[in-house]
Amino acid sequence: MAFIKSLHLLDKDEIIHKFYSQNTKRTAGNFFTNKRIASYWIDKRNPKRNEIYFAFYHDIIKIDTIHFVGATYCPYTTITKKDKSIFNVYVDGEKSEIKSFFKDLLFQWKNSVKND
Repeated sequence: MAFIKSLHLLDKDEIIHKFYSQNTKRTAGNFFTNKRIASYWIDKRNPKRNEIYFAFYHDIIKIDTIHFVGATYCPYTTITKKDKSIFNVYVDGEKSEIKSFFKDLLFQWKNSVKND
């Protein structure tokens, strides 16, 4: 948690609901909280290649989930923000885990937007 907070991706009152990493938590992470969805990739050898993305739910206009990507790729969801910028959030694992991640993310987003 401290590492994710150091990336400014987690406020003190935020709760991570689901998290997935393609590597170690200090290298890569994809998650959603009660306030936002985020993705990061940290390249320790070349910080210029670091990628850190997030969107608060009220800034998101569309979420597209891509479940079937072939054997060599990881399922992902594409986040489109109000400013038209986009980023991907990746999640892998058992089919039921992937489905649960996407379903819970969409539920959290829709409920957050509804309550704004």
